[in-house]
Amino acid sequence: MQRRNFMAASALAAFGASLQGSAWAQSGYPAKPVRMIVPFPPGGPTDIMGRTAAKAMGDRLGQQFVVENKAGAGGNIGTDAVAKAAPDGYTLGIAAISSLAISPYLYAKLPFNVEKDLQAISLVGTTPNVIVANPRAPFTDLAGMVAYAKANPGKLLYATSGVGTGNHLAAELLQKRAEIALTHVPYKGSSQIVPDLISGNVMLSMESSLVTTFQHIKAGKLRAIAVTSPQRAPALPDVPTVAESGYPG
Repeated sequence: MQRRNFMAASALAAFGASLQGSAWAQSGYPAKPVRMIVPFPPGGPTDIMGRTAAKAMGDRLGQQFVVENKAGAGGNIGTDAVAKAAPDGYTLGIAAISSLAISPYLYAKLPFNVEKDLQAISLVGTTPNVIVANPRAPFTDLAGMVAYAKANPGKLLYATSGVGTGNHLAAELLQKRAEIALTHVPYKGSSQIVPDLISGNVMLSMESSLVTTFQHIKAGKLRAIAVTSPQRAPALPDVPTVAESGYPG
């Protein structure tokens, strides 16, 4: 018998159980608290959306959904914990695109099999990457960043939430398209990047959402220079897309 655990599949988080609340309630589920594994540290977009999902499901089903952070390896450690849990519906996971869609092709061997060990519940939403910089950076837009990087190959540090994450690969693609060389600084999650970005320890980041950066952008502590979505983000109408800045696709 194949082991199949429930994992909410999404770009950042999911509400899978709430969509099936009535059916599960009829069968007595959940009869005890449900563990919700978030594969990134507290305070990041995956964590915030995961806690929002946990509260919504708890309110809907009348049972506790307890968030547990298991960060590391671009989300693979937490995903593996879900895969190895008892397949009884009492361990759910918040899935990042890195673990479900990127890691199987990036690593020769993973401790879990996405197709056999995990069961997707629901895609809740997607969010664009946003390229943010320290306000003291010597550029104010994407064109300026590219020009600076070309003049200083390898000197500009950029942060992501880990090797093999969606924002890491997006940054690598941008480097290829723009023919520039940046130096990657991987973190365990976005919540750890923001303080270093504000302090200037790193000058640039390809962030996976506006959840952790929006308030700092509005306060002038960070500068948004582009978003990766096809259209401008409603929350940042004055920030151009990467495509508008000359790098479509």
